[in-house]
Amino acid sequence: MLLPVDPDYPNLKKVANAARILHGGGLLAYPTDTTYGIGADPFQSKAVSLLFTETRRPVTKPASLLCSDLKMVGQYALISDWAFRAMRRAVPGPYTFILPARETVPRGMLGKRREVGIRVPDHAITQSLIAALGTPLLNVSAHDEAGAILNDARDIEDRWGYKLEAVLDCGPVLAQESTVIDLMDDEPVLIREGLGDPSIFISNWNPAHRSPD
Repeated sequence: MLLPVDPDYPNLKKVANAARILHGGGLLAYPTDTTYGIGADPFQSKAVSLLFTETRRPVTKPASLLCSDLKMVGQYALISDWAFRAMRRAVPGPYTFILPARETVPRGMLGKRREVGIRVPDHAITQSLIAALGTPLLNVSAHDEAGAILNDARDIEDRWGYKLEAVLDCGPVLAQESTVIDLMDDEPVLIREGLGDPSIFISNWNPAHRSPD
């Protein structure tokens, strides 16, 4: 079901209804500042399993958490002083950070891993959805069977509609995924170059900025 939503001034009633879908264990598609995502409430274990199953996402490739700001990020991931300073310059924006997971992260979405991917998207609809949900949003990017990015809500409805409760439709968005930076060891490692400029982390890293052991 397509639900048209203004990308800059989303209807909060529609967003609240979408959050109720997530709280009820349903899957939802929505726009972000990179491309469309498919998400679930990370604290609904059946929804987490459903998300991984329906998107055929291997357990070795965990989904990411979408957070509203760095304060929320800090509730679910350990952030060193250097990483916090660097992230503060880049969020909200098109970056995914690999960080050590706190015990607050639901184990069902991590498997045996001890790290978590986290994003702070720069999109009014996603931010409103996170606010209405009251927790981070478990997210995977919307792709077709061949792995191509789906950046139009109508295409997502055609491919995924029977598995989703709703698609928040703001029209076509970008078809480029986020830049992924590994900050597990406080030395930034570029995992994937996407929309975000990785030089904020890679070019400006200085070993002298490492936190003391």
